[in-house]
Amino acid sequence: MEVQGSHMKWLPFLMGGDGIDKRQKEVFLYQLDREEAVLGDLARQYKKALEDIEERIKMLQSGEMTQSKAYQIDFQKRIKEQVEAVIEKLHGDE
Repeated sequence: MEVQGSHMKWLPFLMGGDGIDKRQKEVFLYQLDREEAVLGDLARQYKKALEDIEERIKMLQSGEMTQSKAYQIDFQKRIKEQVEAVIEKLHGDE
């Protein structure tokens, strides 16, 4: 069993004499791999959402500014802040 990449933080746990057998270690590493894949997919989706929001803001800012557009821009900017916070959190947990 090879321990690699971000799994290194789990090395003491995986190599320790804590009664974990080979199969349990394999299952644990598989679960870590799946979790990383899911988090990667989630991060990509949030980045795409952020791009979409930024494009929507640009579109709303073009042309004549109305009160309705101003409210929509403000709303999109607040959503953008929330999405950016989630992205930062996802990267902070790596």
